[in-house]
Parts: sequence; structure tokens; C-alpha cells
Amino acid sequence: MNHIELMGAIVDTSLRYTPNGKAILDVTLAATADRGVWYQRVSMFGRMAERAADVDKGMVMHVAGRVTQERWEGKDGEKKNAVRVIANNAHVLGVDLPMEADKRGQLLLKNGLHRLTVISNLVRDIEVREAGDKRIAAGSVAWNENRKVNDEWESKPHYFDVVAWSDNPAFDALLNREKGDRILVNGELRTRSWEAQDGVRRWKTEVVASTAFLLLRTGDLQAVSTTKLDIDADPN
Repeated sequence: MNHIELMGAIVDTSLRYTPNGKAILDVTLAATADRGVWYQRVSMFGRMAERAADVDKGMVMHVAGRVTQERWEGKDGEKKNAVRVIANNAHVLGVDLPMEADKRGQLLLKNGLHRLTVISNLVRDIEVREAGDKRIAAGSVAWNENRKVNDEWESKPHYFDVVAWSDNPAFDALLNREKGDRILVNGELRTRSWEAQDGVRRWKTEVVASTAFLLLRTGDLQAVSTTKLDIDADPN
């Protein structure tokens, strides 16, 4: 299970139609945050897509939806994947909010919203590695998404790496967590890039956690003891 909320200024839109006439709109939202500037593309479908396509750039939009992962094989045979945010609903804000321009002159929302919640199982043990004068706790989570394809329901798995820096509460919460543990993570999506040894630039999107919690399963609840307290009435 995952849920994402975004609030940012619209910097780009792209509307297209499938062969059967279904509208698909890709909207890029952008805002500033404590960590810098973020840009996030969101996909909308049907009537929502057609209505949102008429909204001008620079307007502020709030989106609630979910995160999915698309996987395919490139022409060179290399397996590729991309993260996609699917909007469940979207609203345009009708108030003036503080904005600033990026290097391209695009308007960004100041102190926008980028919040992701994930409830999932770890598919590998948490590992700790050094990163300069800090440490990073890193693991991977997975969840299944049920979707209907050709009148048949199929389950599609999604895999994401989760990282937590040692200067936030999620780091301690993830320490010593193991494969199979069910966790709740609050954070945001972040994409980083680097140049690989073959000279090709690579991109990776991760869930950067700010807080994390271990979740108890039904069987675990039976092992939790409860103590009955007898509280005397106030004699006064």
C-alpha cells in the first residue's frame, strides 16, 4: 500500500489520446523544499486529464494518488524501469501563494508538499553504509498492485529501495530490521543520477524516509501482554 500527496506549481503538461480515445495527461509539478527544488511528473486519465489540461502553467495544484513502477526491455535487451505517480484526484488552488523562478524561468511553489506513505514488507535485510560523516540505512520494500487487463485481474509487483540518513528518526527505526518485517515509512521520492563505468548516465528513484515504524502482524498481537489496572475512585 502506498499513498502520495503533492502540491506544487505546474511547469509542464502533455496531453495525448490512446487509440480507443482515452485521454492521458502528464503534468510536471515543481516546488522548493528544505532539500532544494523537486520536480515530479504525475499521470492523469480520462475526464480528469482533459480538465487538468486546460489549467495554465504556474498555477498551483494539489494531487493525491499512488506510486507505481513500470518495467520493460529496451531495444538493446537491457531491462529498464521508471517510477510513475498516478493521480486519484487533483485540485487547483485558487489562492495566491509565494512563488519563485528556477534557472529556466519556470515558476515554482515555495515550500511545496511532497509526502509519501508506504506500508510494505522488507524484501531484504537493512544494511548500513558510510556516506562521508553520516551513515545510511538501506533496504528494499515490495507490494502488489491488482489491475484489470483484458477483463482479467492480475497482480503486479512493485519494488522500491528505501534509505534513511543517520540524522533523522527513520535511521534508528530501521536499524536491525530484517527481510519479511512489515514497516510503515513516511518520506518522499527522490531521484539521483550518476555516471556508470561504461560512461552512461544512470538514474534511480528511492523512497527517502523521514520516519519509520515496525508494524505488528495479527499473530504478534496475541503475544502482547496487557495489564489490567485497578484505579480507585477519588475519595474526595
